Amino acid sequence: MKRKFAVTIARQYGSGGLMIAKRLSDALNIPFYDKTLLQIAAKKAISEKIFDSRNVCKRL
Repeated sequence: MKRKFAVTIARQYGSGGLMIAKRLSDALNIPFYDKTLLQIAAKKAISEKIFDSRNVCKRL
């Protein structure tokens, strides 16, 4: 059975972490996911109607 793993990289803005993450992904032959892709997945998983109808942003 093939083992699964994930690599996370914490970084500061301007540190080059995104470039390093992409290169590491290529070197290890694993998929690369950035926060934009995760945000899109989250929006699809949670109905935007819930946020609009309850005015969640206004309550925060």
